[in-house]
Amino acid sequence: MLFFPKQMMEGYQAKTFGGASETFFMWMLGLMGVQMLGSAFLCATLRYDAASPKARALACLGQVICWGIFFVVDGKCLLTGTVPKAMPPEAFMVNLVIFAVVIVANFLAWQGAGSPRPTLDKLLPAGPLSNPVKAFMANQLFFAFGLIFALKPFMEMYVPGVPAQITKESPAAMELTYLIAERIGYGALNMVILAAFATAGDYNGADTNYRVARAMTYANMVGLGLISRDLVVVNATGWPLPMFTATVAQSLAVTYFAANEIGKTAVTIKKTTKSK
Repeated sequence: MLFFPKQMMEGYQAKTFGGASETFFMWMLGLMGVQMLGSAFLCATLRYDAASPKARALACLGQVICWGIFFVVDGKCLLTGTVPKAMPPEAFMVNLVIFAVVIVANFLAWQGAGSPRPTLDKLLPAGPLSNPVKAFMANQLFFAFGLIFALKPFMEMYVPGVPAQITKESPAAMELTYLIAERIGYGALNMVILAAFATAGDYNGADTNYRVARAMTYANMVGLGLISRDLVVVNATGWPLPMFTATVAQSLAVTYFAANEIGKTAVTIKKTTKSK
């Protein structure tokens, strides 16, 4: 999605577009790629033996929920016949198989770890470095709610008039772009659930808070790079982007706050047998 979006869509045997329709669609795919990368960073930092076993187990449970949501929304498209015209239904069926495998693998891992359950009062991080995690979660929730529950008005706020322009040029392209934009919202929700569940497994734990804050900082740095690309896109297309300054300020503030909090925190690297 980030680096080979066209080849990916060809792999799905989806229709390809040209002109502004292709540009807008690839733009959205890149943003979805950042969300997927952020979740991957979170999972990667929790997979090591040094991470809290309970935090890792609850992250697996979080993944069951997250990928379960993707399974439901894609399955709904198939059952209701609302698969975008530019995508073959078979592509959604492939997705459902992949999602099911991921769900089962994470469920078995969670079960194998003793099936721990989070408590509601611990889903908001606490302890050292919890504030950066909460800032990231709030930032992601903003985009999640906007793209899931108010998709078209939310997109219109960021790129006014562009969806109408793309719809006129290629209705099929805009239909698929709306679907990807909505999935970006679910991707943002995915990151929130993962962060909440992982930190609940090591409540007040500095190590897990540090791991989550660090992973989300990495993801936001990639996101800031993508935001800088927006200027190239709008200068080339002439599209309006009235929320650009606000988006930069919002994303940069959260990223800087987290990086600064991590930087001023005393971190001790535990020695292992291999490192001695």
